[in-house]
Amino acid sequence: SLVSYYLTRPTLPPPLVAFSHIYRITIYFFSHICKIKWFQTKYLQHTNRAKFKISADEVLTKQIEGIEDALGNEVYFFSLKTERKQLDRQNDLYEQRVHSPQEIVLNKIKILENQVLTIQNQQVNMFEYMEYLMNGIKKIGGDDIEMPKRSSPSAELISLSNWTLFAPDSAINDPQCHYQGFGVNSDVNTCLTSCEKTSGCNAAIYSNTPKSCTLRQCSIYSPSTTKNGYQGFNVWLKKPTVSIVWTQFASDANVNDAQCYTAGLGANCTLHACRTYCDKSPACNAVIYSTVLKGCILRLCSTSSPKTTTFRNAGLTAWIRRSE
Repeated sequence: SLVSYYLTRPTLPPPLVAFSHIYRITIYFFSHICKIKWFQTKYLQHTNRAKFKISADEVLTKQIEGIEDALGNEVYFFSLKTERKQLDRQNDLYEQRVHSPQEIVLNKIKILENQVLTIQNQQVNMFEYMEYLMNGIKKIGGDDIEMPKRSSPSAELISLSNWTLFAPDSAINDPQCHYQGFGVNSDVNTCLTSCEKTSGCNAAIYSNTPKSCTLRQCSIYSPSTTKNGYQGFNVWLKKPTVSIVWTQFASDANVNDAQCYTAGLGANCTLHACRTYCDKSPACNAVIYSTVLKGCILRLCSTSSPKTTTFRNAGLTAWIRRSE
């Protein structure tokens, strides 16, 4: 419409626009009244130049189709990106719902441990005061005062070869290690012996000063630890009786088995780090690793031979964890 308006407006500006109108009236008069051919041709040229149309040829048609295809692809990829963001947001909300109870339980366990350690310290101080009191009474009463004999559990001691000092000056703060109570805290050997006698116990936190022995049951062999405020505490782990072996069961393939559920994601990591993430998760026994993108997908499979697909999965390797 802007082009049509430009072509139909008078060519001369005011006040000379009157000559343009006289020129148009003259053309109209001689083309319609006198019907002179030259004026008729001029009148048609004047009226046709206000009309705008596009004559499409083969080249223009291909250009229009290319523009439409590009626009369609852009709209399609934008919709995919939007759906992926919504799916990722739903997964994030789901992970928050899953992990928040674990964090609550972990915080409660830490509070309980701190309170128990406080009680232990007070108990040790009370025993020392009582020992001083008994020594004073013995000095007053002479040899007639008998001191209580302490039991020696040396006959029940175990060999330290079955245990590994996992982390010195540390304590376990992993939610996958459950509290199993307290053991005999005379020395490290009696502490580990108490763990051997406790069903399910495979980890112990021992401190010589103050005397402390905390028993744990860990579902993984490499629990997370902390050094904050645990000077003198040592984490001992019982050596596993079975060995864990990672086996690659597919190359350039991805797992598409309904019996394998996604347990987590990792990025910018090595294959060793990817498998370590899986070892630390109780809900993981398989990983899919991308050697190109350095990405890691954790899986929990209820079958030892999950189904795989090789369609558009170049660079992916599938690994499963087995016990031997």
